[in-house]
Amino acid sequence: MAAKKTSKVTKKAAKKVAKKTAKKTAKKAAKKTAAKKTAKKTAKKTATKKTANKATKKAAKKAAKKAAKKTATKKAAKKASTTKKTAKKAATKTATPSSPSTLPSLTHEIEVVALPGRTLKAPPSYAAAATIIPDSEDALDDAMGSAFDALFDTNATTTPPAKAAPSVPFVPGEPSLDLAQICGALALDKKADDVVILHVEQLTSYADYFVIAAAASERQAQAVARTISDELRARGRQPLTTDGLEQGNWVVLDYGSVVVHVFMAGARAYYDLDGFWADAPRIAVDEARGMAALDHLSA
Repeated sequence: MAAKKTSKVTKKAAKKVAKKTAKKTAKKAAKKTAAKKTAKKTAKKTATKKTANKATKKAAKKAAKKAAKKTATKKAAKKASTTKKTAKKAATKTATPSSPSTLPSLTHEIEVVALPGRTLKAPPSYAAAATIIPDSEDALDDAMGSAFDALFDTNATTTPPAKAAPSVPFVPGEPSLDLAQICGALALDKKADDVVILHVEQLTSYADYFVIAAAASERQAQAVARTISDELRARGRQPLTTDGLEQGNWVVLDYGSVVVHVFMAGARAYYDLDGFWADAPRIAVDEARGMAALDHLSA
C-alpha cells in the first residue's frame, strides 16, 4: 500500500513538471514568432524609406539639371546680345567718323557775368558750335572760344543802372489809427493769423480801435504780445494794462485808444469778439504803413 501511494505522488509531480515545461516552451515559441513579426515590419519600413530617398534624390538631380540648362541658355543669350550691341556701335563709329553726333555731348550752357560797358548777348551752346565746325574736338574748342568772345560788344556804350524810385515819405494820419496799424503790422511780423482792426469809436467810449489777432499756440500768442509791448515801450509808449500774458490763451494790451487782443485760435472762436462787435467797420492791416509809422514814432 505504501508503495502504491508513493508512485501516485511521483506521477502527479511528474505531470506538474511536464505542464510547467510545456507552458515555458509555448511562451518562448510565442516570443520568437512576435520577434520575427516585428523584424519583418521594421525591414519593410526601412525598405520603403530607402526607396523614397532614392526617388527624392533622382527628382533633385533632374531639377538641378533643368536649372543648369536654363542658366546656361540665359548666359548664352546675354553674351549674344552684348556682342550684337558692340558690333552695332563699332559699325556706327566706322560709318560716321566725325559727325556731330559722335562728338562729346557738351550741351551745357555757358554762365557769363555781365561786365560794365559791355552788352551781353545770348550765350551759345557747345551743340550749336558743333553744328558749325564738326571736324574735331580742337576745332570745337576754337569755335567755342570765338563764340565766347562774341558774347560781348566792346564798342557798346555803358548803360547806367536804372535809378530806384524814391520812397514815398510817411505822412502821419490819425494817431489812434496809426497806432492800431503799428500793432497789426507787428502782429503780422510775428506770423499771427487773421489780424484785423475794428473801428469801435462810435460803439464804445473806452477805445477807438480794437486790434484782434490769432496765434497757433500759447507761446506764439505770448511772443506776439511781447513784441508789440517791447517795440512800443522802446519808443516811449507804455501799455496802461496788460492781462493774460502768463497764460497766453487771451492776452490784452490796453493803450487807451487802442486795445490789442491776441487769442489762441480756439479762444478767439469761443469768445467771438468779431461777432460781438459785428457792427464795427473792419479796417485791413497795412503792414508797410504800420512799419513806417513805427519808424516815424521812434524818430
